[in-house]
Amino acid sequence: MKGDLHTHSWLSDGSNPPERLFELAARAGLDYLAVTDHDRLEAPDRDLEAAQRRGVQAIWGTEVSAYDFQRKRRVHILCYLPKDPAPVRAICDRTSQSRLEAGREMARLVGERYGITLPDVEQAAVHSNSIFKQHIMQALMEAGYSTQMFGPLWQELFDTRTGSCVRSCPQPDVWEVLPVLRSSGGICVLAHPYTYNSIDLMEELISRGLLDGLEVWSSKSTPEQEAYLLSRAEEAGLIPTGGSDFHGSTASRVSPLGSAFAPERSIELLLRR
Repeated sequence: MKGDLHTHSWLSDGSNPPERLFELAARAGLDYLAVTDHDRLEAPDRDLEAAQRRGVQAIWGTEVSAYDFQRKRRVHILCYLPKDPAPVRAICDRTSQSRLEAGREMARLVGERYGITLPDVEQAAVHSNSIFKQHIMQALMEAGYSTQMFGPLWQELFDTRTGSCVRSCPQPDVWEVLPVLRSSGGICVLAHPYTYNSIDLMEELISRGLLDGLEVWSSKSTPEQEAYLLSRAEEAGLIPTGGSDFHGSTASRVSPLGSAFAPERSIELLLRR
């Protein structure tokens, strides 16, 4: 038994409808799948029919954006199975609204240079409640200005250090977010700790008892990093989870659904909480 517990659909910045993810999960031989769209928590029964048709079990969750203001780094928290979704949804909605406003401004700036409009970008983002950079790039690709999502044009416009059209989306303090997620009854897992250089933060969060798990197996980590995270999770009594961080055609790296996953023991621990 295994499950991919970190995937994205077109409800945030992925390229596929949620139903398609369950089809791909079945092909990959997965038993469980969590569609964890960025800052979006749908109804808990949204995926049940699609999952049942494919013989896959759905695990409800989201990936919450936060910020480590001490180190000036982004932080992502996977939140699964909240008993009271209202406070989780409130955090997600605020961040999504901020991202939408930033996305509109980026679309305006890009439109001043290239022949695309805000309606073009909104069409690319029609299934999402926000505008991501990938949606702007999709509009640019459809207008013939690029043949790839992550290439020279992305670097020119959206590189976090040098991009000419980058506008930041304010994100909540991780120290404020985690107590809310935990008070909702959600299972809180630090996503891909090495991606944003969050090992120091990870240790602080563990020491204060604010995490339930660590994402150990990921398309973004090396075998050596995974070995360390697994040992650290076991030492701290945390659930070791795993997932591909699948985005489909809007991914910045090769990460087929199921290419990283949580084993049976991890899923049992997650569902037992």
